[in-house]
Amino acid sequence: MNASESPTPTWRGEPLSVTTDLSVSVDGTDVGVESTGDRVLVDVPALGAAVDVLRSVPRERLTGFSAALRAADVTVEVRVRESPVAILGADARAGPVSRRLGVAPAEFRVGGALVAVARGAGASVAEARRLLDALAS
Repeated sequence: MNASESPTPTWRGEPLSVTTDLSVSVDGTDVGVESTGDRVLVDVPALGAAVDVLRSVPRERLTGFSAALRAADVTVEVRVRESPVAILGADARAGPVSRRLGVAPAEFRVGGALVAVARGAGASVAEARRLLDALAS
């Protein structure tokens, strides 16, 4: 193994339980992290940011991380506006869309992405209404 390669992590214990709540920044994007025990919820503000976060991890590390999560029976759920748009680990089932987007072995959820976009549009309309109401007052 050369210096640029990293070993694939393995887990040989009981299923892992994760308990944490964090607020972090990934490439300038604020990301919230919380857990439910066997599921880690990663909240990002926009769909593009979710794809950027997944793409920012080198493919070999994403594959190794996914394998370690599966072995530990843990799932990471990337959410936008509370809608799951990507799954990595134990519950992930990457398909053609995930491969096309370059996020496999993560599972990209088209339905979740559409819901997130609709919620974003709804929030924009509501914000525009508030602005117009304020200007009219």
